[in-house]
Amino acid sequence: MRPLIDGHLDLALNALGIRRAITQPLEAIRAAEADLPRGPNRPFDTATVSLPDLRAAGAILVVTTLIARARPWRSRSGQAVGSLDFPDQDGAHAMAAAQLDYTRCLEDRNILRIITTTRDLPALDTPTPLTDDQPLPILLTFEGTDPVRDLDDLHRWHAQGVRTLMLAHFGRSTHAHGTPSEPYNHHPNDVDGPLTAEGRRLLPEIEALGMPLDLTHLSDTSLYEAIDRFGGAIYASHCGARALVPECQRNLPDEVIKTIAQRGGVIGLPLHGPYLVSDFAPETPREHCSIEHAADHLDHIAQLTGSDRHVALGTDMDGGFGLEYTPTGIDRYAELPKLGALLETRGWSDEAINRLFAGNWHRFFASHLPAS
Repeated sequence: MRPLIDGHLDLALNALGIRRAITQPLEAIRAAEADLPRGPNRPFDTATVSLPDLRAAGAILVVTTLIARARPWRSRSGQAVGSLDFPDQDGAHAMAAAQLDYTRCLEDRNILRIITTTRDLPALDTPTPLTDDQPLPILLTFEGTDPVRDLDDLHRWHAQGVRTLMLAHFGRSTHAHGTPSEPYNHHPNDVDGPLTAEGRRLLPEIEALGMPLDLTHLSDTSLYEAIDRFGGAIYASHCGARALVPECQRNLPDEVIKTIAQRGGVIGLPLHGPYLVSDFAPETPREHCSIEHAADHLDHIAQLTGSDRHVALGTDMDGGFGLEYTPTGIDRYAELPKLGALLETRGWSDEAINRLFAGNWHRFFASHLPAS
């Protein structure tokens, strides 16, 4: 089995945001949620991810998020516990701290292991799947920096193990403008715009700490400004190619893909139908998108950059969506190896697929995590 490194998953968000028992087998999760409401843009899409499934897929490392937003225009008093949106940064900070605490609870039980240095990185020849007595290594990232209240707070989060970050999630944030939410969830504050003054002050401190900057979710104006202002390592944890789905602002323009590659970065591909194929709306049948479309994006990025060394997987599976939005051909996380088999039929070498599945992320983090 190939080792797998996933550049983007929302493990703690699923555990705390929708009370999903991610340590259980996927069959148990699906059975427990069988009578919950489902439908377009609802939180209870059919689960595809569990920690046992990560092991079964050959995962040796995943990058997982701390995520909460300060968005007073969306946050309402009395809103259900678990919402991402809070009226201020203190609330966002507290939610991210709860997600970190949950992660440490699993670390205490030897289920997960937070890694922070190159010394902690698992070897690429780690036997897979991991055995039950081996904790799954994870890297912590911020999906949006609203929980970072000031420069001192950035240092505190770094000391607690956060190693990479994005400046925004969907819509306007404290530090940048994020990509607009999907059209069916649009809000007047979800507009393109530059980095904020707070974001411009934060960038040099991120660079000084040696933290790679994840460009995912930045609106175009903020995206280009961040690239110009930030001198450290850049990458994109879960983005497709805009050339293939032009209406999707979450995907990257070709010139940005090439810039990331030229600066030694990696682009991770999400397995989310609306990012992989045009005209995927909430009511669209799942069959509208298949893993062939995912392979198209991987081919495009590799051909555009002239190398298979800058493309990887950042699946984002169960990242606010579920099976209903996942490309056909992969019905659960444990089936990710099917993508490797498909790429073989497209002429990818075994070595290239190994780099896609794990080697490229491993090289990137080995270059940019602290040595000790």
